[in-house]
Amino acid sequence: MLLIKLACCALLIWLCASVGQKRALSARSKAQSQLELAGAILKIKSLIIYDNATVKEILSSPLSENSQVRLYFESIRRQLSDNPELSLGQAARGAAMNNELEPVKEAFLTAADGLKEIECADTEHSAARLTLAYESIKNSGDAAMEIYKQKSSLYRSIGILSGLLASILII
Repeated sequence: MLLIKLACCALLIWLCASVGQKRALSARSKAQSQLELAGAILKIKSLIIYDNATVKEILSSPLSENSQVRLYFESIRRQLSDNPELSLGQAARGAAMNNELEPVKEAFLTAADGLKEIECADTEHSAARLTLAYESIKNSGDAAMEIYKQKSSLYRSIGILSGLLASILII
């Protein structure tokens, strides 16, 4: 009987800790999306400076493996093909309003502000704006990753403590 109670206690502690860990994963996903978006912004900047790429070439190049970042750029491409009169900045802002991008909407809006400068003729100016967007998104992503680490540790500890408390009550 005691062995069954101990097994239940161990299972309860593990379940509580894993539930706490799951709650922290959303912060991790948000941070990863922001850092992937920052990487895509750097790729765009290098395409502009070194390859003198057009908007069409930039949007057709593989910018990221992250599903949210890919969805963002596919949405921009789709909006521009549906409405050729639309500027890149307007399409980027419209793509950032996508409901599927809600957890990191602010980062995509920051990217949209940087992307709208690509269409100007001055590559140095557009590169500088993209650098500002990159730094802002990267700092936000780093902060979100730090929050993930803190939440992960906190939720795991809370889960273990609540599991131990429940175990004491069972015994």
